[in-house]
Amino acid sequence: MSDGGPAWDTSAEYPALTSPEFRADIDALKNELLKLKAASDLYKPTMLALLGDEISVPDESRNVFLTDLKNLQDSISHIRVLVAHLQTYVNCELCIDDKNPEANRAQSEITALQVEFETAGKPIWLFLDRASEKFVAEYLNDPKTRNEEFTLRQSRVWSNTLLSEKEEIILTRMKTHGPSLWG
Repeated sequence: MSDGGPAWDTSAEYPALTSPEFRADIDALKNELLKLKAASDLYKPTMLALLGDEISVPDESRNVFLTDLKNLQDSISHIRVLVAHLQTYVNCELCIDDKNPEANRAQSEITALQVEFETAGKPIWLFLDRASEKFVAEYLNDPKTRNEEFTLRQSRVWSNTLLSEKEEIILTRMKTHGPSLWG
């Protein structure tokens, strides 16, 4: 009988915190985050134009942006899955030994990457919260985005309480410190 607390086999997810598979998912996450940040920066002028005067944006530009935004959901979903797998694995390791230095380092790195994800996606999510109902309906009328409907509709209810993009990003970056770090 063991007196060491919980123990289970987590090797189905990753062989170890130092394994090439674990590092490969960290690297894949970093690459996906770079793509999301680039897309967010690329779309910023179109998002600002659509929020200002949707009629002034040519239909072709609007439709290309709408299609690109829908296609971006594959990358966002992949990011969410990677973060969830990495966080769950590290949390399991920390449940076994909360003083494990590798697990603590990994937890810090994953938390920072999670904040990067939220920061990179924030301009897009703020846009969707503030966009016209017509635009949102077209966005959600696609198999790639339908699963977002409830979350998006709920966040739009509170859109009048949002701060500026800059202020929202500052708050998002603060998630690496304080109460949100601990759940």
